[in-house]
Amino acid sequence: MNKKLNTQILALVVGLTSVTPTLWGQTTKDDSLSSETVVIVREFEPVIKNAKKINHQPVIDQVTKKAPNFTYDMVPQNQEYNFNPDTIDAVKIKGEPLNKLYRAYVKAGMGNYLNNYGQLHINSLRSRDFQWGLNVHHLGSNGGIENRWDSYMSKQNADLSAKKMLKRHAIHAGFIFDREQINKYGINRDVLDAPIQDLYPQNPEQTYMMYKGKAGIQSFISDSNALNYIVDVNYYNLAIKPYSTVENNVLITSQFSKDFGTETGYLYFDVDYNKAKSDSLDYKGNILIKPSIDIEFKGDKWHLMAGFKTAFEKGDETRFYFFPNAEFKFNVVRNLIVPYIGITGNAKRNSFNTLRNENPFLYEYSELKTSRTSYDAYAGVRGLISSNLSYNLSAGYKQVKDMVLYTSDQPVNGLSGNYYYENVYQPIYDTVDVTHVSAQIGYQRDEKWNVLWRLNYNNYQTKREAKAWNLPDLTSDLTVRYNLQDKIIAKSSMTFMSSKYVKTNETNGTEELAYQVYGRKIDPLFDFNLGIEYRFTKKVSAFVDVNNILSQNYEIWGNYQVQGINVLGGVTIAFWAK
Repeated sequence: MNKKLNTQILALVVGLTSVTPTLWGQTTKDDSLSSETVVIVREFEPVIKNAKKINHQPVIDQVTKKAPNFTYDMVPQNQEYNFNPDTIDAVKIKGEPLNKLYRAYVKAGMGNYLNNYGQLHINSLRSRDFQWGLNVHHLGSNGGIENRWDSYMSKQNADLSAKKMLKRHAIHAGFIFDREQINKYGINRDVLDAPIQDLYPQNPEQTYMMYKGKAGIQSFISDSNALNYIVDVNYYNLAIKPYSTVENNVLITSQFSKDFGTETGYLYFDVDYNKAKSDSLDYKGNILIKPSIDIEFKGDKWHLMAGFKTAFEKGDETRFYFFPNAEFKFNVVRNLIVPYIGITGNAKRNSFNTLRNENPFLYEYSELKTSRTSYDAYAGVRGLISSNLSYNLSAGYKQVKDMVLYTSDQPVNGLSGNYYYENVYQPIYDTVDVTHVSAQIGYQRDEKWNVLWRLNYNNYQTKREAKAWNLPDLTSDLTVRYNLQDKIIAKSSMTFMSSKYVKTNETNGTEELAYQVYGRKIDPLFDFNLGIEYRFTKKVSAFVDVNNILSQNYEIWGNYQVQGINVLGGVTIAFWAK
């Protein structure tokens, strides 16, 4: 045991001896890292000290809402009001009987100046398959214009038409007879230099007689890939007596349309052939072929139609015309404001028939030319002010080549020589630049009120002529129709036309507009008309029309005055019910 104790003491001494240099090394100021040796007696056991965790949970502060305490004092009051609801039309229920229709009605009247009027209308009743109708009109007058030769006139017109509805097509045909007799009473005595027996010109009476036939077909195929079309064929024969002038015209118009996705394409192809001759002059036949193309683009608020028009004319010479055709409109606010802008052009045939519809006091050997609107650039805005009130305002500028103007200053053959009667008009042609402005406002409320006001202003700049003869700068008209419980129908119209110039050979009291070119200024006109119809029953009614209430003997053409105040009264009778 002593031996064991001695051994432990020896080991302790050796350990202390080994530790002493190390402690000295830590306290010394010298660096001893390079000379000291560390002896590890046993394995190193690293120990990680336990971490202290914070055991703290978040707490939401509770907010107490305090409701304000209000005190209300109620003051009793009695409110008075009147409510008058508008009357509305009764709703028609499916199966309710439709309004009774009559196959025919006749209207006839008589007035001063021996004015007489007659109308006969016969038509089929409601049908999904076949419809037909006949309209016959007559208007005659003894004239009676002061300080003028006989001014009698008469017009007759008959229009027979029929339409057959098929599954995907509609076929129509018709026949028209039109007759007009006038007396060329507008003699300017101031320019006459003839004996009294020659004051009345030869052949003062002129009669137009026209026969016209028409037929056509229209498709309405609902398939978007299908080609829809409209084709119409028209032919007329016009005879002018007593000069034995005859005109024949054939007009074929066609339209083809097809959808291409969201776009729609249109192709137009028209053929217009005209041939006229008289007892002493044979007009060369003239053919006008007009192909055109349009493409329609649509958006949610916009619409664009873009294309072009062409025309081939073969007459005295061959001509080709090209015209732009495009219009863009944008719906700003639900049809309330719709601005638009566009440009277009066209070729228009002037024939004896078109000229006499504008001016019946026509020269029997008139020159016939094709008028061309090279371009018509315009812009405007249209829309609705309310559900009953609409408007349309526009302005533009156009150039028309070979525009028709009428003059009566040419000499005619009298009994003793050539005299300037100035009662026969003939067309002359000029290139005219036109600045145009138009306005239109319409009001319609059910079937009770219907009001339309229009204004047109045109500024004409002629190339060769001194003035745009017989064309006013400003025209305006207002029409009003009022229906009082379908018992009394009142209508009124007012027309204003500014002054215009007529060409004359009279030098006294006229203007010399150019070198030895004289013109007379026609006074402005204002025409006011009023008519009333009283319906005794649904079958019988009476009417009274009062025309030219202000009794102004204004001139519609130079030297051609109208009747003063005139009254026309008559009855209307419906008959031949189902």
